[in-house]
Amino acid sequence: MIYELKIVLKDVGLPVYRDIQLDGQTTFEELHEIIQVAFEWSASHLFGFFVARTNGKEVKRIRMTSKDDPNESFWSPSIKQSSTYYIEEENIAGWFQVVGDQINYVYDYGDDWQHEITLTKIIQPKEGDSYPRCINAKNIAPPEDSRGELLAGDINLEFADSKKLVEKVNNDLEVVFADEAINPDIWEEVLKTAKEFHRQKPWKNFRDDEVFTIVDPVTKENLFCSVLGAGEETFGLAVYIGQAGLQSLIETATGGRDSFSIMLKQRSLLLSFEDREDLARNEYKFIKSFNTNFRGKKAWPLFISYVPGYNPWEIDAEEARLLIVAMSQTLEFLKEIKSGLELPGFFEGSSIVKVPCEQAGNIIFQNEIWDIERLIHKQTDSQVELEISELSIKRLKKNTERIKAEIEFNLQYVDLPVQEDPNERPRFPVLSIAADHTQGMVIYQDLLDTTIENKTAQQQLVNLFQTIEGIPDLLYMNEQTFHQIEPLVDELNLSVEITQELTIINELVNGLHNSIPPF
Repeated sequence: MIYELKIVLKDVGLPVYRDIQLDGQTTFEELHEIIQVAFEWSASHLFGFFVARTNGKEVKRIRMTSKDDPNESFWSPSIKQSSTYYIEEENIAGWFQVVGDQINYVYDYGDDWQHEITLTKIIQPKEGDSYPRCINAKNIAPPEDSRGELLAGDINLEFADSKKLVEKVNNDLEVVFADEAINPDIWEEVLKTAKEFHRQKPWKNFRDDEVFTIVDPVTKENLFCSVLGAGEETFGLAVYIGQAGLQSLIETATGGRDSFSIMLKQRSLLLSFEDREDLARNEYKFIKSFNTNFRGKKAWPLFISYVPGYNPWEIDAEEARLLIVAMSQTLEFLKEIKSGLELPGFFEGSSIVKVPCEQAGNIIFQNEIWDIERLIHKQTDSQVELEISELSIKRLKKNTERIKAEIEFNLQYVDLPVQEDPNERPRFPVLSIAADHTQGMVIYQDLLDTTIENKTAQQQLVNLFQTIEGIPDLLYMNEQTFHQIEPLVDELNLSVEITQELTIINELVNGLHNSIPPF
């Protein structure tokens, strides 16, 4: 649902306000950012939200502030608090519940810029509109640190053209929130589809080891799907996306890697149905901010995104769209299975595939049988480009000699997630490491704030050669690393042995992981 808020800057001598429409799942941290943009503040002072009325009832001494607030002892002289909540955890739907509910936002406790925020409407989202958006505005806010000048009458806040002011506010909001614009329709649809998925209980007709493929009509990526629940433990749907997803699916099924290594390389989405008490507070509040209701044991949907190099996290709007496609077409498969369709054995060499095609202006899906072998090798067979400049290659050939050494080389994620912003997805740093295979000692290491891409692997190998001032007789590396640096193998005539048994590196990294205390 879309919430319409009137935000009035108080005690500045004339009306200054903004009418803002935004999604109900917007956090108060995001609302703080919206107000800063809409009134052209610079986010250079302390601030806080103070609840005045919620669910139609007046309340006192409830404050919301950031976990990063450096001075919790500051508050508005006119409002005291006894209960504190965190803006990173609370969304507006949890507090603005009925029209007339009111929360005060105070910015700069010295100048005491008080903003009265009142819920005026709760409406359905309008197709084609993005949120947050300003629909009405009057006059401008004073400059920072200008309370004295304002009281002296030295500042003019009048702005005659409200239409132009609204346009300016929206342009500024678009710049700041362009990548975060919320289309609430997609979230309502993913919840409705999940509810229907649970109602039909496809796990009664699918085995956990049955895998089928759906081609996304937008990206053309393959979605490898497995219904969960035949074992009556986890109920839901696993969706492995593209080549990275396929590889992690195979490794999961064959037990070829430990679970942490698989998770770090995995590109997938997971829908699982949980008990109400198993949901985190923000997950429950998110669901309750929409119109689709859930109740009962193992009936509440939980959506998790897996991206290589990152911690599992909540899904975004594009991933929600992919899940809608996957769930909808899984239910189509369910109808066909009930009518006698038998799924071919995915791990025996073939997959049944839902392939989209256009018919009379609509997208329909047709069943095809695909060979799996060519999909498994598609990534390996794809061409990797040389990411190192021609000049760097020439310098390396000219200034670097061949040395008698056998070197292990690898790039891998370290189980030490980094999160600079509480709203950002935690990521795992990359350890680039090389060891002398004969002498059993590390000769190069670098901890990188990046993901493992072809360019990263190639540049790190060049850095290794420059550090040891030579190109070794033999390099040991795994198949993935070899694939990423293959253009350098040809350019520099490298001798490479592909192996998973990087003895020195594996021993060091295992020791590193074992030394990290559990959270």
